[in-house]
Amino acid sequence: MPLKSYDAVIDMGSNTIRLMIYRLNAFGELEEEQNLKYSARLRTYLEDDLTINKDGLDIILKTLRHFQAITRSYQLKDVPIIATAAVRQARNQNEIRRMIEGETDFNMKILSEKEEAYYGYLSVVQSTNLENGYTIDIGGGSTEITYMEDREMIHFHSFPFGALTLQKEFIINEKPSKKELTKLRKFVIEQFKSIPWIKNRKLRVAGIGGSARNLSLIHQKKFDYPLSGIHHYEFPTEQIEPIIEFLSDISLSTRKKVDGLSKERADIIIPAVQAIEAFTSYVNAPEFLMCRKGLREGFMYEKLISSKMKDRYPNITERNIEVLKAKYNINHNKVEVNKTIALKLSKTLLDEGYLTFTDGRTIDHLLSQAAQLNYLGDHIESESVSQHTFYILSNTALDGMNHKQRIILALLASFKNKSTFSQFASPFTSWFKEGELDQIEFLGAILKLSYFLNTTNRNIIEHFTVDNKKQHSFTLTITCNDDFLFEQEKCEKHIKHLEKALSKDVTLNFRL
Repeated sequence: MPLKSYDAVIDMGSNTIRLMIYRLNAFGELEEEQNLKYSARLRTYLEDDLTINKDGLDIILKTLRHFQAITRSYQLKDVPIIATAAVRQARNQNEIRRMIEGETDFNMKILSEKEEAYYGYLSVVQSTNLENGYTIDIGGGSTEITYMEDREMIHFHSFPFGALTLQKEFIINEKPSKKELTKLRKFVIEQFKSIPWIKNRKLRVAGIGGSARNLSLIHQKKFDYPLSGIHHYEFPTEQIEPIIEFLSDISLSTRKKVDGLSKERADIIIPAVQAIEAFTSYVNAPEFLMCRKGLREGFMYEKLISSKMKDRYPNITERNIEVLKAKYNINHNKVEVNKTIALKLSKTLLDEGYLTFTDGRTIDHLLSQAAQLNYLGDHIESESVSQHTFYILSNTALDGMNHKQRIILALLASFKNKSTFSQFASPFTSWFKEGELDQIEFLGAILKLSYFLNTTNRNIIEHFTVDNKKQHSFTLTITCNDDFLFEQEKCEKHIKHLEKALSKDVTLNFRL
């Protein structure tokens, strides 16, 4: 095994035990090296006297010994185990700790309810654009809820029920009856009612963990979603109930074959999703947001990254853009000049009434982000730079951006011409309101023209003015501070893209 800087954590949950090995890359990001799990179902070994029985202890030790063979191959020692509800609730947790620390390389940390909730919240706030809202993490034996305002956790609560306990308590047969689901739903809503700060706020709910992940994957398959990846996937909460009805109407064997649903969760997915639906309904959440990162990532973030950052809650989208610029060797000075030109040009056209965005800050925001990543696909191959740029950005999970925002960024940064733009946008047209794609095409044409206005990388553009305005044409006067021959030559060739977006003829007038 090559020597690299690795770190690991073992998540001992009520449903699964999972080993994660990470590498902190040169850009300060956690990269998964290994993601190995065993469906131990520890909660089922918790006896009435709240002790995990011998069979459960044997499962723990057997699983950890398998993991130990892997961690030793990476030369990892003292790997922490973060144990949650099943062990937290167990009266023989000290016996479990002695067994683990005496017979393996690992050490066990039993998370408090607050720590478990906090690490989940931390993953959400560090990887999504949720500023005000709830998080929900339905494990096997507990459910963690947090409420955040301005990206800070204000409240948390851990309920002593999860997918396994709800299944055992309320559902007898593999196909739950409507009466059973109604009783389950009533129970969890009564639990939510008991916490005063859980109330109708009409804010989004971010889901964490395996149950939320499977729900999101099922939803994507059901609606033939055109984009890969579930991180920051969002959908209306009223679409959860039909999924419950669908899953309840089929046998367990058929459920195991449902696209997006893990076989290991097929028997417990219905009570978990029913609890999610009840919560989103109770707080009147308009949308459910999937956060692929959770407890483990929050724990590792706190351990490896948080202490090194001045801003504990930075602008995560800008942080992602800076990382992409570094990964693809983008010339920082060049793109900053291109961005400045694009913002000047867009402001001129906005002031003259050619741009229809009602919020000028939206234009600045979109152009600023896209200009920094403009044609990043050139790092791979210049002849197909537009295709590479769109593919990379549309298929990269960008923390802080939802999927629509990611596609807008990809369309802008990859803009080549109207036909290519339409080709790239075609799978996503239903995501946009009437006229939105036309506006994005317009900004793409501005970005492309700005790129060529800096052809020689000398930052010669001073300002723009619009002259000779007519119904179907105008003159764009470009004042420069140095020789502009090559900029003029390139722009004359590519002004047609702006003309098509505007449906107007544009005459370029370069001058010193």
